[in-house]
Amino acid sequence: MITLKDVLALPGLGLGLVDGDGAGGETDALGQEVRWAHVSELEDPTPWLLGGELLLSTGLNRFEDAAQTLAYCERLTRVGVVALGVSTGASLPHPELPAVLLAGCAAAGLPLVHVPENTGLQSIIQAVSDALNAEQTEPMRRALLAQRNLAEAAAQVKGPDAVLAGMAETSGMHSALFDGEMRVVAEWGSAALDLAEVRRTVRARLLSSSPWSVAMDAGKWTMTIAPVLTAGTMRGILVVAKPGPWTEYDRALRSMAHSLLAVLLELRHRAGQRRRAARAQAFDALLDDAKEASEVEERLVRAELGWVTRVQVVTVAALETPGRRAAFVAGLQDLAADVLVRSAGGTIQLGLLGPDDGAEKRAEALAAECGIARAGMSRPVHRSEGHVALRQAERAYHVADTRGVPFVVLERLGGYRALLSLGSGADRQEYAHQVLSPLMTPEARGADLYGALRAYVRSAGNTEVAAAHLGVHRHTARARLRRVAELTGLDPVRALDLFELWLAVEIRELFEEREAADG
Repeated sequence: MITLKDVLALPGLGLGLVDGDGAGGETDALGQEVRWAHVSELEDPTPWLLGGELLLSTGLNRFEDAAQTLAYCERLTRVGVVALGVSTGASLPHPELPAVLLAGCAAAGLPLVHVPENTGLQSIIQAVSDALNAEQTEPMRRALLAQRNLAEAAAQVKGPDAVLAGMAETSGMHSALFDGEMRVVAEWGSAALDLAEVRRTVRARLLSSSPWSVAMDAGKWTMTIAPVLTAGTMRGILVVAKPGPWTEYDRALRSMAHSLLAVLLELRHRAGQRRRAARAQAFDALLDDAKEASEVEERLVRAELGWVTRVQVVTVAALETPGRRAAFVAGLQDLAADVLVRSAGGTIQLGLLGPDDGAEKRAEALAAECGIARAGMSRPVHRSEGHVALRQAERAYHVADTRGVPFVVLERLGGYRALLSLGSGADRQEYAHQVLSPLMTPEARGADLYGALRAYVRSAGNTEVAAAHLGVHRHTARARLRRVAELTGLDPVRALDLFELWLAVEIRELFEEREAADG
């Protein structure tokens, strides 16, 4: 936009806004947009005006009569003339600005511009035209220059970094570029971005099968998140943020960068085949109990993973949809220093390298968020025991599958409880019901007979400890246990009967825990 202030500042014209009563409000006048400049000596030029003009005149045969001058100024104001420019001098109709003109402009609220005698009115039109043309084409010139600069940056060795740096230098943008598994490829000023929130947003979009991009307000920042696609395959995610609203130039710049980064990510993907093969071989070696420790170390170093100390494995069903898997893998990046992935028959195995402490709960919540139907997770182990983590994850996955639950962490099963989780759940529940149903009548519940039995088996058959746990006298505890024997036909004092009672209690407790977790 070109304002009256811009026109007055055009070099070599010597234009000046007349101050005082004829200024028409100097501050407001200077900010008015000038859409064109036009010369007319007509008494009524308004039929040929569109509004927004700087109207130029020498005042030929005018500005003698006060009433006619005021009517002239009012007509110009009504059609939206920005200002009236009048040229004065010894060789012109008026040596100086007439008093009636000053008064008429003031009364009509029409800004008045003085044009020096030696400034041709046509030269003002040419200057305004040039300024308007420059203003309209400047964004295009800036965009072309930016495109050239970004293209040059993309040709550098670290092209993605250079492209993001070019956006920051040109438009103050902060940005981050991820690969398809949400690992950071390049970043510039990303401290201003909440990358955890970005990953959550991306996960939600990946779970949708429709094409997507996100524009959102993040405090004082405006942010866009968009997939970077090549031939329909997502090679990465581009996140760009800038304080305040975006201009058309900002959007054009981001689009140009997005196109260049798509090419760079595709080149990176093709050039990274050897690196991906090395990472795959390292993962295979980590999980293979037949590999010598020295070979595992060599594979890790070759794949630039020599820093790995601990590893944790998650096994999920291979039938999960690509969007769910991609969202799950992207989320796991927040729980470990790196994530490796491989397919194994009907499952997919994911290796968390350098997992965070307590990653299990967050991984379970992530699986639920991503709608993963079946998953099993190992304990974290040393890298020399990666094969152990694989077996644990497969075992946990099998338990999840047989129990019909979405997520199982092996360490929660604990030895014999893992065995109790295998097989038919209905059969186990029926067994526990047959043994314990006599203790579930209203009378038995009133005497807390099941509580007495539970405390007894938990204390390894120690009546004193069981009584203390129940908060009753040992004689009361013994009396309740005798009643348990009478009702169930199983005497807790005899070893085999105690085993059957203990097994029934464990199965009942196990299913109560499962129901509580599912609820």
